[in-house]
Amino acid sequence: MSTTITHFAGQPVGDATFENLDHLLQLEMRPYGLTQGVIPHLYRLARPSGAAALSRQAAAEILYRPGVRVAIFTGLFIPDYMPHGETDGPLGAVVLARALNRLGYTTTIVTEPEITGVVRGVAQVIGEDDIDVLDSSSHETEEEALAFASGVSLGIAIEKLGVNSRGVRHTVGGNAVVTGDPWAETCIEAIRRQGGYTVGIGDNGNEIGFGGIAPLIRSLVPRGETCRCGCGDGIVTAQGTDLVVPCAVSNYGGYAITAALACLAERPDLLVTGDEVERMLRRALDLGCVNGGLEEDGFVGDDGVPLDAAIAYVTLIATVARQYFVRVGDHH
Repeated sequence: MSTTITHFAGQPVGDATFENLDHLLQLEMRPYGLTQGVIPHLYRLARPSGAAALSRQAAAEILYRPGVRVAIFTGLFIPDYMPHGETDGPLGAVVLARALNRLGYTTTIVTEPEITGVVRGVAQVIGEDDIDVLDSSSHETEEEALAFASGVSLGIAIEKLGVNSRGVRHTVGGNAVVTGDPWAETCIEAIRRQGGYTVGIGDNGNEIGFGGIAPLIRSLVPRGETCRCGCGDGIVTAQGTDLVVPCAVSNYGGYAITAALACLAERPDLLVTGDEVERMLRRALDLGCVNGGLEEDGFVGDDGVPLDAAIAYVTLIATVARQYFVRVGDHH
């Protein structure tokens, strides 16, 4: 007699897909000397016992609000060092924006004026020619930023530096960053307060989103308690989000949430491919983007992860998601 299997190891069939996406989020491949061994700890603190996989939570909350206005905040601009931003953040933002647009959402990527050209260029190489990109400097006052946020129901910050409790943004190395979008936190908090939903994606605790678990992670994150700028408060951001998704590289958080959306919406066409990631990375570097994880001439990769590994990583994410759609009968 044929038996329909509905659960494995106490989990509904299909849940393993999202658990595996989350496992991949925690896979650290950055060079020795960068933060290592921290992400699994941050992940456990971000996901309370009994809660669903973070990728599934994010995708489900997004799909619960069909067709709404979405703002994705990304980009890190540092004069001389990162004059056109870094690769981590914009790529994941573009992939997520493409998926949301295909699902019928109205999506805007908000980034510094120095990075808008990179975002548009990266989007074009994966066929997203009409992506909506907003120059963050167009918000000259808090009132203008709040007016923008008032029309947004989903706010997503991906690799977006946030201020600590002293109002200072920091690099992973603990140095103060005086540039950046001054209204990103204002918009995220406004979206939360007006009943919208917010997600923060980051890889070190200094990004918007980690404020909700800041007291728990300050002692775990390098420079979390003592930075190099003298402000006396460390690098961990004070701004929380409804859900924070710690991941080894922030772009991978964007890819994994996109994969979870593809599964829950039954839209495998949303998935990003290794070929697309290669084209995005090369285009970003051509446009002056910096690989933030490894300062080495000629290096092609993402946040210190070599290109071939970055391609392999997104291929694994896509494969995990595609297997969600493959159904087999009983094995005898």
